[in-house]
Amino acid sequence: MQLLPPRFSSAIAFFYIKNNTLFGALSHPGYKMELNYNKDLINNLLNQLTTIDLDCADVFKNVKKIEFFVSKFHTPAPIIATKSDVKYKELAKGEFKIDAKDSQLIEIFKKIKEDIELNNEQN
Repeated sequence: MQLLPPRFSSAIAFFYIKNNTLFGALSHPGYKMELNYNKDLINNLLNQLTTIDLDCADVFKNVKKIEFFVSKFHTPAPIIATKSDVKYKELAKGEFKIDAKDSQLIEIFKKIKEDIELNNEQN
């Protein structure tokens, strides 16, 4: 399921094969029409997977069609917390003229200028 786009992989509760048909159990009825529309994408992914992994080739070699249904028996996907503390290089140089007349605005712009310069020093 990790080969599928995230919106599809979160929709699928489980798969099983019966009578040369790959059945996909969905966790919500809203996904059924979209996944039925994208069966070609899933077929292509299965074909790619079977060329890469021989164990998968044995499992999926007899699959002739794909069907989806909504299942009330599914476990919610585990919530994986990731730390997204991405740092980007500061592109600004802090070189700008302050044309404000208001002293509060001048102080705010000076603070912004200092923050930009500090970010450039840290990068």
